[in-house]
Amino acid sequence: MLALIRHLLRTQAAVVTRSRSFGTTVGLICCAAIGLWGRPANAQSTLPSFPGLKFQTSSPRRCAGIGDWYTTQCGGTTVGAPGYHTFFINITEADLAANGGSIVITIENAPSGLALDETNGPPDPTRFSLFAPGGTLLQSQTFLGPNNPSNDFSFLPITAPGVYEVRSESGALLINGDNATNLNNDDNSFLISVPINDFLIGQFQGSFQQDTGSSINFDLFFLVGPGTDELFLRNFDLDNRGTVVYEDPLGAGTTGTSSGNAVWNGGGNLNMGGDTVPLTQPINQAGRWRLGISDYSSNNQTIFEANTRQPDSTIPLFDSPPQRAGNFVITPDTTRTTAVGAEVCHPFTVTNNFFTTDIINLNLTGTDPLYTVELRDGAGNPLVDTDGDGIIDTGILQPGKTASFQLCVTPQAGAPPQDVTTIEATSFMDTTVRAQAGQPAPTPQSVVKTTLIGDAPQIGLAKEISAPRSVAGSPGFFDFDITYVVTNTGSVPLSSVQVTDDLQDVLIDNPTTNGADGFTIQGVTVTSFTGTGTAPTANGAYNGDTDQNLFSAAPNQFDGGASATVTVTVRVDLSSDGLLDTQNSATAMGDDSNGTTVTDVSQNGSDVDPDGDGDPTNNNAPSPWQVGGAPQIGLAKEISAPTAVVGQPGFFDFDITYVVTNTGSVPLSSVQVTDDLQDVLIDNPTTNGADGFTIQGVTVTSFTGTGTAPTANGAYNGDTDQNLFSAAPNQFDGGASATVTVTVRVDLSSDGLLDTQNSATAMGDDSNGTTVTDVSQNGSDVDPDGDGDPTNNNAPSPWQVGGAPQIGLAKEISAPTAVVGQPGFFDFDITYVV
Repeated sequence: MLALIRHLLRTQAAVVTRSRSFGTTVGLICCAAIGLWGRPANAQSTLPSFPGLKFQTSSPRRCAGIGDWYTTQCGGTTVGAPGYHTFFINITEADLAANGGSIVITIENAPSGLALDETNGPPDPTRFSLFAPGGTLLQSQTFLGPNNPSNDFSFLPITAPGVYEVRSESGALLINGDNATNLNNDDNSFLISVPINDFLIGQFQGSFQQDTGSSINFDLFFLVGPGTDELFLRNFDLDNRGTVVYEDPLGAGTTGTSSGNAVWNGGGNLNMGGDTVPLTQPINQAGRWRLGISDYSSNNQTIFEANTRQPDSTIPLFDSPPQRAGNFVITPDTTRTTAVGAEVCHPFTVTNNFFTTDIINLNLTGTDPLYTVELRDGAGNPLVDTDGDGIIDTGILQPGKTASFQLCVTPQAGAPPQDVTTIEATSFMDTTVRAQAGQPAPTPQSVVKTTLIGDAPQIGLAKEISAPRSVAGSPGFFDFDITYVVTNTGSVPLSSVQVTDDLQDVLIDNPTTNGADGFTIQGVTVTSFTGTGTAPTANGAYNGDTDQNLFSAAPNQFDGGASATVTVTVRVDLSSDGLLDTQNSATAMGDDSNGTTVTDVSQNGSDVDPDGDGDPTNNNAPSPWQVGGAPQIGLAKEISAPTAVVGQPGFFDFDITYVVTNTGSVPLSSVQVTDDLQDVLIDNPTTNGADGFTIQGVTVTSFTGTGTAPTANGAYNGDTDQNLFSAAPNQFDGGASATVTVTVRVDLSSDGLLDTQNSATAMGDDSNGTTVTDVSQNGSDVDPDGDGDPTNNNAPSPWQVGGAPQIGLAKEISAPTAVVGQPGFFDFDITYVV
């Protein structure tokens, strides 16, 4: 044969790396051998395009004769098991449209044992496989030998754009594990046929040989994406004359090095070597490169390879200059409604399906002059002109990646009710390569963004988390009630209204400070729906993790002003440490009649728009979850002025008001207040004590917060029984507070004097049995200095009656005033204060 192309990669693992490199490396395609065929052709193109050339895959025990790097069969040390021969096939939306929406790839001469093959003994089995972008196997076909009546095989139609991979394998070892020599020693030759003109198809690595009997000159080509700053270009076993030159899209040439027998170029060895070519202009040097081979002698079998930066970032080679490049998708068309002077943003995405980096230029047409528009990235940053062609663009997009963008539109005063702006998108790579090939500029892809003036759809969400409640009989477990209020704050009806809350993330996976050991949902209830529409129903399957929707998938239509309140009870497991300190937000969403989805991130509390500016989306404070830290309790004590007891001279009544509060977030049980009146009034008064005292009554006047309200201890006597509360559970959850009043009658009949002071004590137990206490602060505020620590406010409360009797008198005489008609008479005003 005139030329023999043998392709056998070092190892299957190595091939997998290369087969993925066009979707993950920065911009350059690998040069494999005579491997990429992209000629203009008839409606049906058969590749390779050179007459007399064919693809050929060697079985594992077939001697390639070019060193152990290439085959495990001939020579000394081996470097790995044989792999497979792989091609990439670039299919664009335009290709699909030109062929009625689908493309069929056909393998001609697929089995071994045919006239084009080099068969030794019985035919080796062969296998051809088709892989989708991303590596998913779509279809595979195995041939055990010639397959009459047809030895051609067509894959199922391809209907989506992207870079596909065709994989060829020969030999029983790779296909069914049989290492018999006579089933692993063929060269299987085949061709690939596709119904496309100017089709891009390439391979990553293989060998190339010519057998014309004289030296030839020929060119290979490869594509370099924008932003690439270095190439690594290689040849192997170019040992019988032959020179290499690399030419960039600007026409600048660089002389490459030639390899020796069974080594790589650049002074390399069996595994290493190559030419590093820096790109000083990563934008201007992007496009189609030429790899020129001159004086290539007959019977000189060689491998060529191109990489970005280093081996294993290989990119494909073409045997004729590509006429086009690029492969991207821009989507979707959208319609948005806004008011005059109010900005609205249309989202869109651009996916780079090509195997190099690319830049997608975005040209805006049709915009009304009274509408202002701006292109931005997904984070809201204005887009710029990356490639210097005067058109705003996406910036550099990596192979196989999707990026999000926005067209933000604001109608000005006097604007017509509708604007239609078209985004025309073109590939930098396609434009550049077509210009190099002398071809017309590419036809843009486009999306249409329609902006209407009217009431904009709105939704608002508030979320409030209750104080934790201890779960009886389950130490370390706490219940929270989360109340969500979702409101259509606009006038445009919304359908498919939904509220989502990811509790797995905030409580387990990514807590702000301290997370939980686990959680369960105790119930989801829609407690109210006001306004018109269709009331949502609670999603009983909501678990805060794999199902994050609070509403069932009913119509959930909220007309303007409609609002729903939802309560979710969550049981949190904190048994390991009793601590929880994190925060999160929920999200509400709904669709207007155009299918536009509006969203809002929740505001902590019960008001969806607390600043009252009519825009709930700028109120997004997260809601805190807290249990733990140090448990706390605070106590205030205030003693009234004495009241004389009618009919009992020397007896006085005092009302003592106690306020006891759980000032922390840790629930407390067995809360108690004690006050020793025997000590302060009888046994150890500060100055003057009493002759005696009696308790006239103990009353719990109020309880706020959650827990179990305490009951008054009717046996309290201030001496042998000093507890104000009965021995009930007395659980005070975080923030809970009780007010207690005790009336004390004091006997001062001996001298009528009382001058003393004292404090009471509050106490409670956390879930670990730790008791916290506080000595009372005079007054009604348990923490008057507001530092969050009630234990440093402990002023005692005074008791006072009598002392020595006293009276005071003041007298003031005014200036004299002459009496009219009575000469010599004067008036004085005398003022007395007693």
